[in-house]
Amino acid sequence: MTTKKDKELLAYLQSDAFKKLAREFEQKGENLYFQNSTGEFVYVSDNFCRLVRRKREALLGKTVEELGIASALPPLTTEMIKNLLFHPVWEAVEFHAKQFEIPQKALEFLTVDILAILDGKGRGLHMPRFLVAPAPTKILNGRRRDAGEAPFPRNQPGKVVGDISGTLNHDFLAHRPQLHG
Repeated sequence: MTTKKDKELLAYLQSDAFKKLAREFEQKGENLYFQNSTGEFVYVSDNFCRLVRRKREALLGKTVEELGIASALPPLTTEMIKNLLFHPVWEAVEFHAKQFEIPQKALEFLTVDILAILDGKGRGLHMPRFLVAPAPTKILNGRRRDAGEAPFPRNQPGKVVGDISGTLNHDFLAHRPQLHG
């Protein structure tokens, strides 16, 4: 059964914005893949196919467990997580600037303020920062299981992989993509 999130993911994977992001990852030599809610691959990049030494057709519709490739997969890098987070945020800023005729700079400043709040340092607020990390996936759980470790997440201070919070507001401006051009 296809969930609403799965349908949204499949629609995003068909969008021009995703195709551009995928090209950027491919050009940088990074691996990119997406799985649906049941853990089946719905998108795999050429680099990813080379990494796991499988053809795209052999990967799509299969899970990590079915393929037995958990230990071959690299972890998401902090840079990859930031790119995956910031790219759709920049798209939203650009869309709303055009759709509602709001100056893009104003939306960029608003976004930076929101990200500063998430980092626990916005507008005089002194609240704990939110933890921004990738959700546990079947791949990560499989890799940890293969290594004899407990499944992610383990709420141990300093043990969260992929935490990108702390400088989100600054990193957002540094990750401005060329959305159209």
